[in-house]
Amino acid sequence: QSRSSAASDVYKRQLLDHALWDPKRFDEALNGSKFIRRLLAFFRPAHMRYASMKKHDMAHRWTAVGVSLCRVLLYHADGVRVLVEEHLLSDLRDSFEQLGQRASETLFSLHHLQHNIVTGYFEMLQVLSASAVGLELLTHARLFTPLMCLCENAVSYTHLRAHETRED
Repeated sequence: QSRSSAASDVYKRQLLDHALWDPKRFDEALNGSKFIRRLLAFFRPAHMRYASMKKHDMAHRWTAVGVSLCRVLLYHADGVRVLVEEHLLSDLRDSFEQLGQRASETLFSLHHLQHNIVTGYFEMLQVLSASAVGLELLTHARLFTPLMCLCENAVSYTHLRAHETRED
C-alpha cells in the first residue's frame, strides 16, 4: 500500500472518529463541502459503488467508514435528516424486497454475499438498530417488513431441507 493511500485512510478515520462529532465541523462537512452527502451517495445500494466492491482489505476499511458515518449521523439532528433525504435506507429496503422476489442477481444474492462486500450493510444496520433514533429511522423506511419476510423464508427453507434429508 502506498504512503499517500495510508495517509488518506488515516485522515478519513480521524475525520469520522473525531472531527465530525463537533457540531460546527459536522455542519461544514454537510453544507460547505458536501462531504457527508458524497459519502452517503457512495454507500447507496442503487449506485452500486460500495456494493460492487470485491472482498479485500480496502473494502473492509470502507465498511468501517460506513459504520463510523452511521454513528456520526445518528449523533446529529441534521445527520438524521440527511440520512432520510439521501435514501440509503429506502434503497436497502428495495434491495431486500427484490431478494424476497427471488431475483437471481439482486444486491443480496448468494453470489454478491460471497464475493462482494455487501455484508457491510448489516454492520451499518446493526449500528442503526442500537439506538432509539436509528430504530425510528428503520421503522420509517419500512425496513423491518422485508427483513422479517427474509427470516421467515430462511426458516421455511431450513425446515424444508431438514424434511427432504429425513426422506432420503
